Amino acid sequence: MFFFSNSGPVELSNDLKAFLLLGRISFGELEGFLSKCRKLRPDMTVGTLHTFIFVARRAGAGEREHLTLAEVASGLSISYPTAARHCDILSTGIKGREGLGWIHKDADKRTRQKYLYLSPSGVSVLEEFARNSTAQES
Repeated sequence: MFFFSNSGPVELSNDLKAFLLLGRISFGELEGFLSKCRKLRPDMTVGTLHTFIFVARRAGAGEREHLTLAEVASGLSISYPTAARHCDILSTGIKGREGLGWIHKDADKRTRQKYLYLSPSGVSVLEEFARNSTAQES
């Protein structure tokens, strides 16, 4: 089910890290972000988007360069299979459907851990949202 290429983590700009760690946005900004995400993927669930934000804030802007799939499941208080399904949608896709490519998944064959990183397209989505969000503040 998992096919990986080890591209490693993408480095975020300090401005984007600060934005992700800020922890506050308006309801209008949230609504705008949800609308843009739904345009990119009309069938995206709130759970999938929540998973993306969780990975972005912790693996992208946090002190760690990656998260494990088990850490995502535990951190979101969801089952491992549910977290895996959300991450499949955010990466390569599931059941013949194209994924978003917003995160990369990598497997350590020795430990059977699945590691998650932000992809360049995931960073682009976040940068666009941050730009629009800071433009509204001006």
